[in-house]
Amino acid sequence: MSWTVSFSSRALHDLKQLEQQTRIRIVAAIERHAATGAGDVKRLRGRDNGWRLRVGDWRVLHHYCFGSKSVEIARIVRRRDAYR
Repeated sequence: MSWTVSFSSRALHDLKQLEQQTRIRIVAAIERHAATGAGDVKRLRGRDNGWRLRVGDWRVLHHYCFGSKSVEIARIVRRRDAYR
């Protein structure tokens, strides 16, 4: 179940703002999810094809493109800011 991962410009900006240890943890979780499907992933209600991957206090907001087998990362935010 190997999926390709792409980042929006906003997600790249979010990633660059993080501390190095947090960034490493989040990128590892994204890669693990893309390769194996593992991780705490839930569908978001009220959003078309919106999903979130939980990595500690951080949320990786993304959506799937099933035709091309790709995951598009939209945002990487703290939990307190993710659902506003």
